[in-house]
Amino acid sequence: MAGKDTRILATIDDHITAEDMQRILEEASIYTMLESDNPASSAVNAYTGSHPAETVKLVVNINDFDKAKEILSTTPYKDLID
Repeated sequence: MAGKDTRILATIDDHITAEDMQRILEEASIYTMLESDNPASSAVNAYTGSHPAETVKLVVNINDFDKAKEILSTTPYKDLID
């Protein structure tokens, strides 16, 4: 859940894609949070190897939102930005 100092940058149905987007932003010193609607999915994946349905929100500080959007707009993930 994004708070008053944060904003949702993207909503993604794939945790691996969300982590890759997070890595790209962290390389530019923009730190993010991944917020899952199914937090147990990582544990299920680790123990069973299956990939349960999950929606992940990529959340950034409101002060970094425009820069993060600019950075991701030059990547293959540009269409995933909210």
